[in-house]
Amino acid sequence: MINNRKLFTSLLVSAGLSSTIAIAGGVTGGDSASYNPHNSVRMGYMMPNGTESKNDSTPEGNYNKKFNYVNKGEKKGKGLLGNNLEVSGVTRFITIQRTMQQSYVDMTTSDKNISFTDYPSADANSGANAGFPLLELNLQSQIKQDFNFNVGYSLGHNITGDVDASSRNIGAVQNLNFGAQLKTGLVKTSIWAGEVLWTNLSRFTMGQPEFTDNYFERLPWDWYRTSYTRYQEYFTLSSNIGARNLGRSPLQGGIGVVEILPLQTSFKVIYGQTNRSIIAADHGTGFPSYITGYRLEKYLFERAIRGKAGLNVYAKRAYTDVVGEIDDNNTMYTMDFDVKVKKIKFDGEIGGSVLNNPGVTNDAGDLEDNTGFGAVFKTAFDRRSVLWPFSIEFYNISKNFGNVDGSILNQNGSIMQGGAKNEFIYNDSYFANVANEAGQITNNRRGINLDIEANFGDFKIQLGYSASQEIEKLTDSLTIQHRVNAFSRSRFRPWFQAAGPYGRIKSFWYRTFETLTLSNADGYLQRDNLGFNALEIGLKYKKPVGKNQEIVLLNQSTVNTIKEGFNVFSAPGDANVLASVLYNDFTAAFKFNKKLSLIGNFAVESTKGSTRTNLSPDVDGKDEERIISQIGHMYALGVDYDLTRKTSFHLRSKYMDHKDKNFLKDKFSGFETTFELKIFL
Repeated sequence: MINNRKLFTSLLVSAGLSSTIAIAGGVTGGDSASYNPHNSVRMGYMMPNGTESKNDSTPEGNYNKKFNYVNKGEKKGKGLLGNNLEVSGVTRFITIQRTMQQSYVDMTTSDKNISFTDYPSADANSGANAGFPLLELNLQSQIKQDFNFNVGYSLGHNITGDVDASSRNIGAVQNLNFGAQLKTGLVKTSIWAGEVLWTNLSRFTMGQPEFTDNYFERLPWDWYRTSYTRYQEYFTLSSNIGARNLGRSPLQGGIGVVEILPLQTSFKVIYGQTNRSIIAADHGTGFPSYITGYRLEKYLFERAIRGKAGLNVYAKRAYTDVVGEIDDNNTMYTMDFDVKVKKIKFDGEIGGSVLNNPGVTNDAGDLEDNTGFGAVFKTAFDRRSVLWPFSIEFYNISKNFGNVDGSILNQNGSIMQGGAKNEFIYNDSYFANVANEAGQITNNRRGINLDIEANFGDFKIQLGYSASQEIEKLTDSLTIQHRVNAFSRSRFRPWFQAAGPYGRIKSFWYRTFETLTLSNADGYLQRDNLGFNALEIGLKYKKPVGKNQEIVLLNQSTVNTIKEGFNVFSAPGDANVLASVLYNDFTAAFKFNKKLSLIGNFAVESTKGSTRTNLSPDVDGKDEERIISQIGHMYALGVDYDLTRKTSFHLRSKYMDHKDKNFLKDKFSGFETTFELKIFL
């Protein structure tokens, strides 16, 4: 199974752009007609042929003479030399064209829409957890053997196709940062400052949730390898390409790490704001929170044990408004480990938390139950210990244990993106009674996750299973995920959490959910604790079919159900099932030669409610004839072509449809085409 554990980690990695482009970027990024010392240093006032400007009578020329460390000047050899400077990066062009035959009435873009950005955003420079930059540069220099530094720079826009003027903004602060590493004796010190900084502490504190992605739709945003290589990796790997411990929230601020090499110990400090510190509904209300994080990590290399352990502190500090009288704080303390004992791997995390915000106080303003506890333990057996590798994971996480920057899906209304004053309709971090995928963890839940993998020649089978139950009855809402056309659907009305013709659609970057209301004849929450099941089966096949030709087939099938009481497994047809989602996704990739690949995809999803969830106001009849009954499809073709080893284009075109036979307004259909050109030099 492919699990997306790094939403936007591609902002970190880079491959080259020429220094000529770097100079051009500096010119377009600033006002070259005015005197600005910072622009002078950055651009060096060099002519296109690499020679120094002869106009030395200007202030710019005099300033350049004194501070030109990069190319030439009287201080040559005492600063940065051109042969020590490495410039790398990527430039990309993307366009998405959509023509809808039927659509939701509240779409923020028109039925016929063209955009030149990954995702509609109010501000391309906010790092709003969506999209990638148009241009990304990284300048790195090895000044001395034990000292190096790098400076990052990105250019982004939000040209979404809307007539609103905000869709024509452009900005260059999405990834402006500085980093340096210094090694002195037995100690190595690293610092990073600016934005966007990608970092992590631990799975609970600052980590990445696990989501299963469509193999077809995610491809244009994969990075740094030839087009068909990604399909070969999808076949080989059990999880997503990238580390699971990368954080989902980019940081604006600073990071410092001190490593004591002989002790194999490090200490990390994080301070700043994440993209989830800002209230999306109203930027002028509330006091954006600041995040402070600490991690003390020790590597273990003994004869029988190899791995690492860490102590973590996560602290969010804020007020509910600009007056600064009411606290809106969240603190977590955890200990995690990841070790291998002989041929068996053990990892997990345990910790506690304290919430202090209006959501955990009573009418008198006194704190009620504001502490939390969380624990997860996993044991994995690899191919050296068993024929078929498998893992088993247990977790128990209370309702108050969670934050918007960690890997735990949050079900507590007192923990909100942007702070306690945010509205639920703009809080994309809230998942009430979510039907979680296999491998996902969520608070107010205890459960088990299983994974097993088997190889049979050219075939591979991957099985994921999850069973869990809520600990406390917090709400009468249920949350299910729409996998088919999830990315396209999330662009219909992004960030709004009550969209669609019936106000039930939740969406944010790359994800689409739906919230259902659970009714109960005996009164509000007079029911058993809910049980949640997930079963996922991945079938993979890879076979050479010629000298340079190869085919990879990938099929993903999932079943999610919600039912009262703990269940080992609940069939979707069970009369007691409150809600169920069946999903199947099939992708075929064929390599014609080293440059050209053809990709096809078909996906289908069926969603069913029950007589205890929303009933349609559009049809008459018995309750059984008015339940949610949805079907959605995706039919798609794509072409990947590598012009060179570092230049490629990706074309995707699909037809999508969705309808509910009882909720008559819940329907859409149309075509969408995506084209992307990427250049790494």
